Amino acid sequence: MTYHNFYLDNPPNFSELAEKYPSLKPFLDNQSHVNFKNPAALREVTKCLLKHDFKIDIFLHEKRLCPPVPNRFAYILWIQELIDFVNCDEKKKVVAFDIGTGSVCIYPLLCCSQRPNWFFYATDIDELSLELARENVKRNCLDNQIKIVDTAKYSTLIPLDELNISKIDFCMCNPPFYGSEEEILTSSRLKSKEPFSSCTGSLIEMVTPGGEVAFVKRMLKESCVLKERVNWYTTMLGKLSNVTKIIEHLKEIQINNYVINELPVGGNTRRWVIGWSFTDMRAPNHYVRPLTKSLRHLGSSLTMVIIKLDTTIENLRQKISSIIKKFNINFTWNNEYIGNGETPGNLWSRSSRRQISKKNSENSLDVNFKFRLEIVPQTNAEHAILLKVLWIKGIDKIIFESFYSMLRRELRSLNK
Repeated sequence: MTYHNFYLDNPPNFSELAEKYPSLKPFLDNQSHVNFKNPAALREVTKCLLKHDFKIDIFLHEKRLCPPVPNRFAYILWIQELIDFVNCDEKKKVVAFDIGTGSVCIYPLLCCSQRPNWFFYATDIDELSLELARENVKRNCLDNQIKIVDTAKYSTLIPLDELNISKIDFCMCNPPFYGSEEEILTSSRLKSKEPFSSCTGSLIEMVTPGGEVAFVKRMLKESCVLKERVNWYTTMLGKLSNVTKIIEHLKEIQINNYVINELPVGGNTRRWVIGWSFTDMRAPNHYVRPLTKSLRHLGSSLTMVIIKLDTTIENLRQKISSIIKKFNINFTWNNEYIGNGETPGNLWSRSSRRQISKKNSENSLDVNFKFRLEIVPQTNAEHAILLKVLWIKGIDKIIFESFYSMLRRELRSLNK
């Protein structure tokens, strides 16, 4: 599966797009450029991109936010990779919450148009946005996957009990950015460059008391009550300084299983995403150890190590099978290169095996450590093979560290 944002490599060709969608032509100049400071042009580009790239047909109201498609698509790709990491079956059912879906209902539409087994509760508190969101869902025939929910009457952002929902896979949110209307004006005056595009959002979409930090802290407070009923709580943020504040707050309340990234949206716009979980589900390594220099110091526990080997695929598979048998680890090869395993603990330690055996005799023991092995053949490289060791599920990072250390020791003979 690929999670690459194609807009980064292939930005829209507006001249070609206008040939397919004549409604865009009036907004092009002689060089086939679009004036994004014109709200009508911005709306038309958004409609054409969604139609052309995703077969999504929408109505955009002039008094409501016009969501930039590449930006929103980047968040969707990030979510998909996060959810797929533990179970990469695209056919599995996924249930999600979009907090503050807006008039376009952009996130659920993008998700559900690509994943027929994904289901969304799309919430909002604004009557006009709710009405328009219902219309946009209906015109794309996605009523069976997306339910629009008016949460104005509820005191919580994620009202699972009120909606009789026991558990969901994730929630996502693009919170109001500003704390007041005055902050919008001040921010505009302080910017050294003019904005590339016009801002079409209404106050209810852009302003919340305390800004996005207060909004996300409210999400955090609710998550401490709901806990495992939501596998992943996620949100977008518009300021790097706010990312630091939220990570610091996560650590204060002792939430250690969290993810953080800067979204690759292109242009001058910068957006960040944060997620956290009370479950034992882990995330891709570049989610917990972001490559972006400004985020590296904020990362959490690593979930992948690479072992470099000079051997053949056949020899490596045989050696792995021997190790698995030696320590009685439950493991299955999915194909020639990838296998998944699980253990109730540190089976490669004699003392741990005794403890596990004792517990197992008393009652059934839940599996609490899952891993994945990926063999990556190399060409014209220093080493013939890379073995990726991935931590998929589990609470205790020491077990993961002990596991890959054991593997490295046991596989050392292959390099001789």
